Amino acid sequence: MRYLVTRPRDDAEAFAKALHARGHGAIVAPIMEVHVIAGEPIALEGVQGVLATREETDPEAIRRNFSMHVSPEGWVTRVIEKPRHTTNKLKGCGIYLFDLSIFDAIRRTPRTALRDEYELTDAIQVMIDDGNRVRPANVIEQDINVTNAGDLLRCNLLHARRTTAAGVVIGSGTFIHPGASVRNSVIGSNVIVGQPITIENSLIFDNTHVDSTTGFDRVILTPEMLVDCQYFSEDVRVTRLAHRGAVAR
Repeated sequence: MRYLVTRPRDDAEAFAKALHARGHGAIVAPIMEVHVIAGEPIALEGVQGVLATREETDPEAIRRNFSMHVSPEGWVTRVIEKPRHTTNKLKGCGIYLFDLSIFDAIRRTPRTALRDEYELTDAIQVMIDDGNRVRPANVIEQDINVTNAGDLLRCNLLHARRTTAAGVVIGSGTFIHPGASVRNSVIGSNVIVGQPITIENSLIFDNTHVDSTTGFDRVILTPEMLVDCQYFSEDVRVTRLAHRGAVAR
């Protein structure tokens, strides 16, 4: 069996080795990497908690994370996990800074009635209700929930545009036909593109052999399958390569 390992890279590589030792294949593709960008220091005096936020123009993106109410003085008064309605553009991004008072709040946080789980946002609300000061810090440039293949593609393309002027990242040991054109794409290591085709807005996993005579746009190619991400929706179309015959390992 072949597994996609999405843990942070150090953990993922160790886990992949353990899978290989048991006879399984593994593709290491961490879904989170933190890039620190220098900015203004955050004022922490008299603060017991800081919630990293992003100013989000898409209300649906806020509804998939958590929202918050903020007082005119700038303090968080309420946090709401996956809200039905939004009152501002602040989206909680799952990065926090707390003092020790969070541990007391966690101990007194009940399980949720809906999912029978402990929610960190509930513990934050306990902190706030105890009179602790919690403030937002609008310091996140990009924050994407990786819930479908379209999200994974978007993350890779944003990374390519951030790290290279041309928006193209190509791994080591990769061969690309001299007549092929690559635009705004990420191509992994040990990939073979054997035809003079155009590849744009796409992600190709390591060790993929591309023999197609037609180009690709907004797709993910792996050694086993093609994922069509044209619509960036939950209904992402997946075509197994054994049926398509466009890419072979």
